[in-house]
Amino acid sequence: MFSLDGTQAKEKGLSALNYKDISVDVEIKGMNYEIGSYTAADLVATVNLDDVTKEGTYDLDIDVKSSHSTDKVTVVSVNPDTVSVEFDRLTTKTIPLTAEAPLISAEEGYILKETTTSPSEITVEGPKNDNISKAVAQISKSKKISEDTTINTQDIVFYDDDDNVVDPSKIEVKDTKSVDVNFVIYKKKTAKLKVDISNCTDNFDVNSLPL
Repeated sequence: MFSLDGTQAKEKGLSALNYKDISVDVEIKGMNYEIGSYTAADLVATVNLDDVTKEGTYDLDIDVKSSHSTDKVTVVSVNPDTVSVEFDRLTTKTIPLTAEAPLISAEEGYILKETTTSPSEITVEGPKNDNISKAVAQISKSKKISEDTTINTQDIVFYDDDDNVVDPSKIEVKDTKSVDVNFVIYKKKTAKLKVDISNCTDNFDVNSLPL
């Protein structure tokens, strides 16, 4: 990881997106009494952010030096010597949260009446130009239920206005990463109908009606 503090990128409101911590192989040379016992903890790798002034993807140079300022160490090679990082401006918004559970169904004699989520909305931070419009908590397990049931999931998919999936690596969930999906079950029963005729005269033959 790296810090943007004190850089032009920070001043312009940019944030680093979609990058992973990496390890680099470093070859160094110096006096044996200074570097003979060196380990990875004795070296510091940083990236050069001088050219990051606007949104975009940059191949940043990786600089390596000794963590001991008095040691005379020469870095012979660094592999890889660059890392690709995307920069963008971020925005925070709260969007509705719904559920998808295609394999959850009611037992025979019951009806899956309603499916809700808790929370019903979610706050996310992402690139300003990614138009995130909705979030869906997904449950992939198969289950038949006969009573009200709650299933927890952390599988949340984000969509834009055109129902395209938004890259999750660019999104940070600000409030909760865990969602309870609530299934409300009603009992189903078939009842026989009986028709009564009211307010008819005493001598009216009810059996004459084609009921």
